[in-house]
Parts: sequence; structure tokens; C-alpha cells
Amino acid sequence: MKGVNFMVIWLCIAVTLQILLLYKIPVIPRDCNPRHLTLIRKTSVIIINDSSKEHVVRLLKSIFHQEVQPFEILIVGDKETLPRLKKEMKSHVFQVEAPPVGIGWKPKNWACWHGAKSATGDYILFIHSSTWFEPGGMLRIMEAYQMQFGKGILTISPYKRLTDWINLFSSAFSIFLFSLTKIARSHKGTSRYGGFEECFICRRDDYFKLGGHYEARKELLPGFALTQSFLSVHQKATSWSGKYVISNNEEYAGWKQLFRHWNKSAGEYIEKAGFSTLSLITLWLLSSILFFIYCLAAIPSQPILSIIGFFIYIWSILLILKKAGSYHLMDLIGFPIHLIMFSFVFLKSFAGKVLAFAFQTKEKPYVTAKEKEKKMD
Repeated sequence: MKGVNFMVIWLCIAVTLQILLLYKIPVIPRDCNPRHLTLIRKTSVIIINDSSKEHVVRLLKSIFHQEVQPFEILIVGDKETLPRLKKEMKSHVFQVEAPPVGIGWKPKNWACWHGAKSATGDYILFIHSSTWFEPGGMLRIMEAYQMQFGKGILTISPYKRLTDWINLFSSAFSIFLFSLTKIARSHKGTSRYGGFEECFICRRDDYFKLGGHYEARKELLPGFALTQSFLSVHQKATSWSGKYVISNNEEYAGWKQLFRHWNKSAGEYIEKAGFSTLSLITLWLLSSILFFIYCLAAIPSQPILSIIGFFIYIWSILLILKKAGSYHLMDLIGFPIHLIMFSFVFLKSFAGKVLAFAFQTKEKPYVTAKEKEKKMD
């Protein structure tokens, strides 16, 4: 009976921490005002291509099926990544060949920077080629952006379409991703730390005033860094779930690639997040694992109570993940395994951050405004 009591205690703690971390994942309303169609007509869509031609074609088709077309569509890449398009090339679709990647730049940031310099619309919307727009998705983005009066930055995390069983193991990572931006604790998607990477929109003038991807040239998470730049000058920054807006289906070649993605992304997000949020995530992981241990231990004496407790926990997780991807109850039966696998990656990255912080003594050199302007040219 003592084990059952501990099971109930850890269940209550875990669910409470879930509420603290993920109060509400904001979803853009499905009903939109047609007057915001004018924003689309002023927008340059910049497609960053580092995947296959099929992905670019799929994204282009999803744009062509929107109610109103954007001002222009720019497909950015180098000689190797620019796809050969014939049928998909229309009067407002252009290909931008970026020069060889500059020293100190991440390839993706380099492509974004040159895409933005080629854009002529009042607004620029960056989107990764691995995603696609849902019907009416572009209008919903403009609806959400109009909520902040067409200013600041708005980022979106794609809605995950689970087409492969290995994608199910990213469920714990999805929770981690939303909890770190702190958007899930606000009512209107207001970000306190940073935003998402696959899709974001801002005014072109504001983008260049803040240095755009030039300032984030070394960052693995440029969307996160750009959001912080907008927040630093007191401009609004919001982040949203991509449900009803944009989707993707992450494709992993195997376990090695999955763990590499977790390790790389988790390490970068942890490096930028606050210790209070990281502490909450650590406590949530610990309490969840302890709950599963006591739940398993209580099966011989109280099997029905253990099963009920397990499904209460899984149901609470499902309520969160339904806004992040096409998860179902049966998909999360193996969630304890997903959680334990991700916990190893998280704790490794968290320990690395603590050690790096403890031994970090090097100061960043001061750069004047004139020097910045020269480098940006």
C-alpha cells in the first residue's frame, strides 16, 4: 500500500509540473478575417531549401492552393541545393542562388540573409522546405500577426504528422521544445525567451534594423536568436503551434540520426534557456520517471489502480501533444520509454551547460555600430 501512496504522490507532482510548464499551447484560431488578405499580398515568402526537390514542390503546391498568393516566392539555395523547376515556376516565383558560404556563417543563416536581401515585399516570411501549408494556413498566419498589429516577430512550430513509428519517440522532445519558449504559459503565445525555427514572419525594415540573420550568423537556432533581438528593443514576439497552419513529417534514417537531432537541438535550447525553466523540466522528468517506477511496482498488489493511474498520466500528456502533432492515445502507450530515452539526452546537455557556465571566463569583444555596418555590407 505504501508503493501505491508514492505512486499517487508522484502522479500529482508530475501532472502539476506539466501544468506549470505547459499551461496552454496557443493555437491560431481557425476562423479568419478576409480583410487580412492584403497582408499576404505584401509578403515575400522565402523558402530555405536544404532537402529534396519533392519537398520544395510539395511546399510550392501548398502555397499555390492558398486563397491569395503572396507578393513573391523566393527559393534560396546554392548550386547543389537549388532544384530544377519547370512546371512550378510562375511569374511570382524566383530562385535565388546564394554565393559560397561566408566565414563564420551557418549555411542556413547565410541562405536566409541572402534571401532577405533579395526580397522586395513589406513583410518577409521564412519557411523551411520540409514543411507545407495547410488549407488557409497562410491567412491564419496573417490573422495572428495582425493581432500584434503587423509588428514584431511571429514564429510557428510545425504540426507534426506522424507517418513513421520512429517519430513517436519525439513526443517528450516536443514537450521540452514548447516548455522552453514559455509560450505555453501565456494566453496569446507571447514568448519570453525565443521562438521556433521552421517558420517566422516580420517586417522587412525591422529585420534589417536589427541585423537579421547577420546578427544570428553563428547560431544553430536563428529563430530563437531573432526573437530575442526583437524582445531586446521591446517589440512583440509571439510563438504558436502550427495546427491548422503548417505541418511537417520529420524523417529520420534511424536511431543514430534521431539521437543526433535530439542532442544537437536540446543542447542549443538548454544553452539559451533560464535555470528556473530547466529546473522545472528536470523535476518533471524525475517525477514522471518515479511515477512510472512506482506504478510498475504497484501492479502485483493494485493492478487496476496502477492501470488507472497510468492512463490518467498518459491522457494528461495527450491533451498537450494533440496541439503539437497528430498523436493518439495508443501512440503514447510507450511514453515511459520515450521519456527515459530523452531524459538521458537532456541530462547530458544540461550537465554540459552547467560545466560550461562554471568554466566560462572569456568575454566577447566590443563591436562598434560602424564596424557592424561594414561587416553587414
